[in-house]
This record gives sequence, C-alpha cells and structure tokens, in this order.
Amino acid sequence: MILTSPVLLSHSYYLVALHSCLAKDQVLPKSMRLSWSVMGYWGGILLMGIVYRLWASSRYVQGGGDRGDVERKREQQLSDKAGIRNRLSFYWKAYIAVPAALGSYHQRRFLGCSIPNRPEILVVVGFWIMCIILNFGFHDIFIPNVTMPTISQQAWKYVAQRTSMFAYACLLWVWLFAGRNNIFIWVTGWSFSTFNVFHRHLSRLTAIFAFVHAISYTVLDTIYGPYYEEGLHVLWFKFGIIRYSSAAGAVAIDYNAAPSDLTTLPSGSLFETWRPKIHVLPPTGRIGDPCAHYNDPKTGWFHVQYLYNGTGIAGVQTDDLVYYYDINENGNYTGVAGGANDPLAVFDGSVISRGIDDKPTLLYTSVSHLPIHWTLPYTRGSESQSLAGFYVTAFRDPYVFQNKDLYDTVGSSSGTWYAVISGGVHDWSEPANSTWGNGNWAKVWGYNFEVGNVFSLDKEGYNVNGETFITLGVEGSYVPITESVTSMHRMLWASGNISKPDGGNVTFEPTMAGVLDWGTSSYTAAGKVLPATSRASEKSSAPDRFISRDGKIRYCSVLPRKLSKQTISNVVNNDLASETGLWRVEGSENSCLKLETMGIKIARETYKAMTNKTSFTEPKRTLSEAGAVPFEQSPTPKFFVLNAQLSFSKSARDSGVQAGFKILSSELESTTIYYQFSNEPIVIDRSNTSAAAQTATGTDTATESGRLRLFDINKNCKDDNKDKSDDDNKQEERKKKDAYREHGRNRHNVKHNAFAAEDESQIEILDLTIVVDNAVLEVYNVMLVYVNEHMMDGNVIELGKES
Repeated sequence: MILTSPVLLSHSYYLVALHSCLAKDQVLPKSMRLSWSVMGYWGGILLMGIVYRLWASSRYVQGGGDRGDVERKREQQLSDKAGIRNRLSFYWKAYIAVPAALGSYHQRRFLGCSIPNRPEILVVVGFWIMCIILNFGFHDIFIPNVTMPTISQQAWKYVAQRTSMFAYACLLWVWLFAGRNNIFIWVTGWSFSTFNVFHRHLSRLTAIFAFVHAISYTVLDTIYGPYYEEGLHVLWFKFGIIRYSSAAGAVAIDYNAAPSDLTTLPSGSLFETWRPKIHVLPPTGRIGDPCAHYNDPKTGWFHVQYLYNGTGIAGVQTDDLVYYYDINENGNYTGVAGGANDPLAVFDGSVISRGIDDKPTLLYTSVSHLPIHWTLPYTRGSESQSLAGFYVTAFRDPYVFQNKDLYDTVGSSSGTWYAVISGGVHDWSEPANSTWGNGNWAKVWGYNFEVGNVFSLDKEGYNVNGETFITLGVEGSYVPITESVTSMHRMLWASGNISKPDGGNVTFEPTMAGVLDWGTSSYTAAGKVLPATSRASEKSSAPDRFISRDGKIRYCSVLPRKLSKQTISNVVNNDLASETGLWRVEGSENSCLKLETMGIKIARETYKAMTNKTSFTEPKRTLSEAGAVPFEQSPTPKFFVLNAQLSFSKSARDSGVQAGFKILSSELESTTIYYQFSNEPIVIDRSNTSAAAQTATGTDTATESGRLRLFDINKNCKDDNKDKSDDDNKQEERKKKDAYREHGRNRHNVKHNAFAAEDESQIEILDLTIVVDNAVLEVYNVMLVYVNEHMMDGNVIELGKES
C-alpha cells in the first residue's frame, strides 16, 4: 500500500514532538535576543552619563556650579539662593556619587579589595542581577521531550548556548571600557577608574560565561551524546584542538638549554624568569617617570607613584620601604587623562602633603596636544599645569618644594611653597665647553630640561635650612640632529647658591655638579621628603630624608636612594682634587683637603632587608697578575648583594690596571663589572650578558660606564680645625658661604700642599655595593650610581623574601 497523505497516528505525541522541536530550534535565536540586553543595559547607562554631562556643562556655561568640597556640611556648601539644579547636583554628589558603598573603604582596601562608590556599585550589581536572571531563567524546559528527554539535559544545553551568547555580547564592552582614552570618557566625563570598575566586572562575567559554557558542553558530551566524535568532522573544532595543542607546546620551555628565538615564545612566558624581587613593579603594563610621591600625613604611609602606560599616574604605598602595596586594586590609575584640562595625557606632577583643605594636593602637567618634542615647534597650550580636580591651569613637570635660601632671597615667609617648572628654549643650548668643567663629570646639559627637583640637604639628609641641591633630566642629540629623536639623555645634579642681583631675577649658580645615575636605563629621577614622622622612618629611627628614585626602566622602579651632603677627608692636595668636578673644596689650610659632594646611598630599610639574610665572606686576597680568580663560594640564585672593597698600589694610578668582578657567570653568559685607571670609569661590560642576544634581535648588549675618581688619601693629615671652638667653625662656615655667594662658582684654585708626603699617601679604597635582582643590576659607590635593566653570578648576601 502506498500512502499519499500524512497520517496522524497520535495527536498528543505530535504536540509533544512539535513542542520539543520548536523549543530546540528557538534556543539559539532566543539566546541571541536576550543577549542584546547587555547592549541595552550599557547603552542606557552611557546615555544617562552623556545626558548628565550635557546638563552639567550647561550649568557651567550659564555660570552656575559649585566647586567646593561636596562632602562638607550642607550649610557650609549651599546658599539659600541656590537653584534647584544646584541643589540636586549637590545632593547627588554628597550622598550618592562620592561616598563609598561600604563605610569609608572607597580609597582603602577592604579584605584585599577596593570598594567602588555608590553609583558604580549600583550599576555593577544591577548588571550581575540581570545577567544571572537572563542566563538561568526564561528557559522552556519540560517533559516529555522527544529531543532531550531529561530536564538536566535540557538545562545543560540551554545554559550552554545562552552563556555563549552573553559572553560574546560582553566582549565588545570589555574591549571598549579597557581603552585608557576611550571615547566614553570624553562624552560622559567619568574617570577611567570608573570605566575600569565596569571593565573588571564585565571581564569576570565574560570569563564565568565562557567557563559555564565549556563545562555545560563537557557534561553534555560525556553523559548525553557523542559530540566529540561529531566535532572532529567540523573545521572550527579541529582548529581549536590545533591552537591549544600548539600553545601548550610553546609554553614548555627548556630553561636549561641555550635560549631560542625569544620572539617565538608566548607573551609573558619569561616574566617569572626575569622578574625582580626587591624592586617595585606594577602587576601589568609599563611604568614611566616616577612622580607625585608624598607621605600621607594621616596614615604615615609613603606613596610612590609613576606615569603608567603613557596616559595616567598609578602607584604603590609602603610603611617600611620594603613591602609595597597597590594604592588602587591591581595597580590601577590614581589619576588618568580624559578631563577638560588633560584630554590626551597626564604627565609628571608633585604633591603637597597638606594642601587644599589640609589634604594631599597634586599639581601636575596636563596635555592637550601631541606630539611634544624639543626638536619640534611648540604648540602653545599643549602643556599646562593643572591642580587636580579643578579647572585651573597655568608647561611641564611641576615640582613643589620649600627652601630657606629662597625665603631669605625673595623675602617670603617661612613655610612658603615654591614650584619649579622644567622646559627649554627652542633651538638654544649652552655654548660648547661652557657648562661645567671639561664635561667629564656633569656631561652636557642638552637642549631641554625635564623633571627638575629642588631640595635642601645636610650631612644627615633633608634639612629645609641646608644647602640647596637640584636634580634635573637633560635631553639633547648628537649631530646630526634628527627631528623627534633624542639620542642623549642624562640625569644630572648640582649644588650651589641662590642670589638676586640688584634689579635682576633670582639666580642659581652651581658650585659643584655631577651625574645622578650613569646607567642608560635611568632617567627622570624624582624625589620627595620622607619625614622622621613617617611610619617607615619611625620604625628605623631615621631622620628627615630626601628619597630619590630614577625612572626610564620600563617595567620597574629603582631602589629608593637617600641623598645627603658627603665629606671626603684627608685628600692629598694635588691636581686630582683641584679639578672642577662633582666635588667642592671645603678647606685647605696647611693640610690636606676636605672635599664635599653629594652622597647617594640605598635607603637604610631597603638595604637592611636585602642584607639581613644568609651571607658569607670571601677571604682577602692580593692579585698581581692578570686573570680571573674564582670565589671559594658563589651565590647560587640570581638575587644577591655583593659588598666589596678594592685597594690599589700607588703604581696603579698611571697604569692600565683593571679590577672588578664577573657575576652570573656560566658557560653561556656573564657580566663583568670593573674599574680602570686610564680614564677612571666603572665599566659594565654587557657584551656577554644575554645569550638570547644571538637570536633575539634588538637586545641591547652595549657596554656602559660611569666616571669615578679615586683620590690620593693621606691618613696622617693634620686637621687645622680640631682645636677651634664650635663657634669658630660655624663662623668660618658662614664666611665660606658668603664667599661663595660673592664670587660665584668655586674655581678650586688651590696650591699643592707639601705636608702630605708622597710616601704617606695611598689611593682611595674603591668601596662597591653591587645589587643583583634577577634582571636588574645596580652598582653603588658613595659618589656613583649605575643601574641597568638587563639580565646579569665578594661579603655576599643572598636576597630573600619577595617584595
């Protein structure tokens, strides 16, 4: 028999089958429609922000608005004549927008997390609730079902498809909100930190959706059907297997073999291999100039901040200069571009610890035009000085300070704050050989100044009544000058006198100058006063200090360094001491000389933490022939401190003697640190530092050096001042200071003193501190610092706990 028309065997079964097929076919379209709720939700939130931005802008155009502290009492903020819009705006900020959602934890950590403000947490919680309801509700689950006979199978299937659609829907917003200068910052006026809160929660939900999606299909595959076998016949399924297999193979790195081409390895696969322990670095991203340091007067914690990823400022805080904690969760920004003053970028700034309303106040460089370079015509207004949180603008790297010499010179009251601004005059630099000495000690001063700091030091550290010092970054170029290219950077320091000639401007005239850090990986140093009342100083019983850090290391900050006036006594009076250099002759009557310079040391807390570990001492040894002599014991890890003292015979002065250390030495790699008398440098030979340089193009292996003079010392020098009273000595100090101001620069025109007989003198001992922190090497002498950020095996101390 041939059937020519359909036959309905069972009407009830037909209805069940129809319902089952329709439900299955509608799973994907329904999931796609519901996933559009993500677009609608965030589109609505942004629309409200845009509307509020326009409304607020109209208030300023009309001259309305209030820029006071929104958290002050109402009667201190609102006048009786305030309009309805002003009142609504005030109440919105005072009771909803500004306060934290949980106590006062918006700016402080709570259980390891930073708490968003109230509007942010309302938006985030609302989105979580919507996603949970829409992902796990509105499913057409029923029995009997001819396609998926059990409730659990239907639930796994529907949730798997629904979560995949929501994960895709969230991806767009994850990407858009992650932009550090995204368009929504402009149109809503919200800060990047707000969008970062949204970005993090969107990312978490996206990851959860993807995870649930994968788990659901894994359950379906193992329990309810042969999906794996079916997937092997689909091209995208095959490519997925290949991709994850290749990634797993790439991560399997043989660290005992010679390095391969590093460009073939996955991003971040060598992070832990070269990660330093005692240096500050953010969780991700790239740091720039250190800036905006300050000690919080309320908590006593020292804030160490830096430019972050080229668009804003981020930072850490510490109460001991050893362990550092992110100020904001995951190292996020404390200040970011996107406001009316800084639409493009935020550059260096400085903080007054007790500023407006007795709160920390940031003065920073706001950028509205790029590119900016000393070889390019300057666009007026591209850089301005902005007070954070205010529409007040005034060029670059403002640094705030207090200084007694300025008080006396300009007649201002004690406690006055000053600001130094860095810059340059286009197409102008000092004439050749006119800046400082022969150029060996302070190098050249370039075409443009950056990151200028002004501070006062004595022999203990910071003292507002002490001698004035400055640090400044100089940038220039070797000929030929190429547009937008700086081929020469150097971080310099100088000390001198402040005066004001009749009818003239306030003038700073150096009496000594030098290089702050000779390493090519160091630049843009910034320092700040760390008072004796800080938590770190109270723990270590330290006085007021000026703590400086260099920048330019792309992924971490250098160790904290204490700057002070340094005295070198018993120096034989000869040509070595009388040259114009990074020192100044302090006295020379009928005896050897006493020299002054700027001393640089690792902060005591950091140094103690590094050296309070397992250590060993190598025996003294005398070397008279060229060659490498191994230590009896060498440190096994790539984290250690080497303290060493090298003494030389007087005959070494005019010889080609080289002496030093080879560290992290193996069959494939080594780095050599040595001093040579011929031209007085500490040399860092990096030609064999990284075996990866043979296959990884662009690896910098250039040898670096920094100039250091070892003076002739006579321990039997007579101290002409030992029988004088303290008052006499103080009076002489005042006379010397007045003489400096009257005659300007000290030319060191001193005569040789025959008191120090030749056979009684010896070459100054070379005292070195070498810090090896995995990929970072720092070398210290009291008059010299060198830092390098590439891979680098004595009294030797192995570094311990991670900081």
